[in-house]
Amino acid sequence: MQSLLHLQSQLDSQDVLNRAIFTVYENVVSVMKERFSIYSDFIFQRAYEAAIRPIDMQVIDELDKEKNTVKDPNHKFVKLKLDLKIDGVKNIVFNTDTF
Repeated sequence: MQSLLHLQSQLDSQDVLNRAIFTVYENVVSVMKERFSIYSDFIFQRAYEAAIRPIDMQVIDELDKEKNTVKDPNHKFVKLKLDLKIDGVKNIVFNTDTF
């Protein structure tokens, strides 16, 4: 556990390895239960840093793209692209058709 804490202290808060380390912490806490509390100050601080990190967001209108051949004005798709840093890029596509 000490090696894992040392490794995470060497990583940048934006490093994607932090996500994997948090997954390991989840497994360790399920085994150690209340004995895990001796490590909680450092881990809670890293979790807090991850939670307040800015999220890059971009809304893309798929009809504006040149490669799109659909020109029906009633057919609308909007893509929301979220860069969550530690969790990677997530794409959400909304179909905003009205019937």
